[in-house]
Formats: sequence, structure tokens, C-alpha cells
Amino acid sequence: MSGKFLDKGYNIIAIDQSIEMLNVAKEKYPKLKVRLGDFLKIPYSNKTFDIIVSTYAFHHLNNNEKSIAIKEMARVLEDNGKIVIGDLMFKSNKDKDNIFQKLTGEQIEEINDEYYSYIDFLKSEFKEINKELKYTRIDNLIYVVEIQ
Repeated sequence: MSGKFLDKGYNIIAIDQSIEMLNVAKEKYPKLKVRLGDFLKIPYSNKTFDIIVSTYAFHHLNNNEKSIAIKEMARVLEDNGKIVIGDLMFKSNKDKDNIFQKLTGEQIEEINDEYYSYIDFLKSEFKEINKELKYTRIDNLIYVVEIQ
């Protein structure tokens, strides 16, 4: 996604906890600004960003870590800013159960080794910080959520 934003002239900063991943990104996109950091302690001051985008990273956080990350993202977000999260998640436990009924044992085993979000949980967490969540389901497992 960084390349698409850079091509459109956006000023972006890639943050990752892996120096190796940042090096790969910098090699691929030399104009990209990169910074070592993670969701639990974003290395920027309050109200720094107008948009925060996270793709395929949130499922690595357990619910406690997600709560911390949400507060951290809100902290560094400008008052009228937006957070966009694209990731594998479920609408609810019932939704997860319905999807799992259609998967093979191997697919379920692969999915169960992560901490997937539930839309209900995210709505509740963002509501606590006075943010509204809207979501779009892309397929059975992938959602894009927009928080403002």
C-alpha cells in the first residue's frame, strides 16, 4: 500500500517493529520515510497524524494489546482524523462458527494460531474513546474498518 500512497503524492511514514521489514520497504520505495515502532507505543507525539492505516497486522495482537493499540492510535490521531484497519476478522463468534463449519481442519488450524478481531469488540473499544466504527466485509475473513 505504501507505493500506492507515495504514487499519489501522500506524505506517509511506515512504522514496523521489524528493522528487516523496514529495510525491505525502504529498498522497494526509497522515498518512503520509515520508523521503528509498534502499536503498543507509537513513537510519535499526540495528534501527529490525520490518517492511520494498518493492514494485516492487527491480528497479531491479543485483546488486551488491541485495547492498548487502539488508545495509542487515538492518541497520535488528529481530532478529526481517521483510522483504517484492513485485516482478517469476524463479525461475531456466531459468524466465526459459521465460517469454520465450511473449512477444513488444516484451514482451521492455520486460522486458530492468531488473535483475530471481532467487529463487536472493535466497535465497543472505539466507542469508549468516542469514535464510530464502520466496516465493509471484503470476503469471508477480510474486513476493512473505518474509524472516525
